[in-house]
Amino acid sequence: MGKTLSTIESTLLHTMQTPWDIATHTTTGGFPMTGATPGYIQVNGNYTHTEPIVMLRMHARINVTVADPVKDNIKISTIRLHNPSSRGLVLPAETNLDTAATGYIRAIAPSLPLVNGVPDPGLLATPWEYTGTAIDNGNECLNTIYTMEGYDPQGREDDEYAWLELTCSYNDEPEEDYRIDFQLTREDGTRQPIGLLRNHSYEIVILSMTGEAGLEFEVMEWNDSDMSDIIIEGRYFLKVNQSNFELDREPKDANSFSNKLTIQTNYEEGWVIDRITGPGDGAPINMDNGWIQIVPGDRTGPQQQEKTISILLEENTTGAPVVQRYT
Repeated sequence: MGKTLSTIESTLLHTMQTPWDIATHTTTGGFPMTGATPGYIQVNGNYTHTEPIVMLRMHARINVTVADPVKDNIKISTIRLHNPSSRGLVLPAETNLDTAATGYIRAIAPSLPLVNGVPDPGLLATPWEYTGTAIDNGNECLNTIYTMEGYDPQGREDDEYAWLELTCSYNDEPEEDYRIDFQLTREDGTRQPIGLLRNHSYEIVILSMTGEAGLEFEVMEWNDSDMSDIIIEGRYFLKVNQSNFELDREPKDANSFSNKLTIQTNYEEGWVIDRITGPGDGAPINMDNGWIQIVPGDRTGPQQQEKTISILLEENTTGAPVVQRYT
């Protein structure tokens, strides 16, 4: 094409004036996704090569759910996304990506198009509204709200970044409108405003609603590339990068690659692996000297921090497949 990658990164745009057409995709089309091979591949004559490519969705996803204990009490009739972005860069700037981890790529800052030399995602003054069938039983809106990256809210006015407005009722009382900002709860209990990033999911969990305190909620965020299996219970989540392993007969140690498990939770006491159960009768396997092991330092992890552990295996000399469960 005769253009450098940096030129393409800064000029290839996607526009979106209306909410994503989740039913037919006829008005908004599909989501642009991007990926690249690591480095260069030189082809000389007959050449066969397989290289995995990690794909990034250029949109952020927003889910809203009511926690199970209050699902019968709190009902959501309308969700509005204020200040959605109308334009975005299909290709993120390489400086805004974390590529250090093996197997996935993570956006760490928004890549915004330039207008007259100034970053400008083209925020829309009219909010996007979601109602009716978009909100299942008044309790959850899943895989419906998508928007492109926008400004980081630090130091900006309310009309310069995205936020949600929910119209809710409690025990069939008159509805009220509530504002929800995208903020993560720090370990000390304070909240940190965050901007929306590509290929990230933002889970808004409604915990309670009272006249004096308003709406109590929790915002949870993760990168969709590295954490594919996520369990949410109330305000807490447990995330792993994969829920099962298919391993060959070869032994696996701390220097192997196919036996890595990444775990993260926001539970205050962190996470613990307290047992491994075997196939068939489900009898516990000794994690210290069994045919499958996890060293003591890999059996626990702190709150919020992603921790990658190694699952150690003896050589499988029987040829029989096995399925393991970790709790």
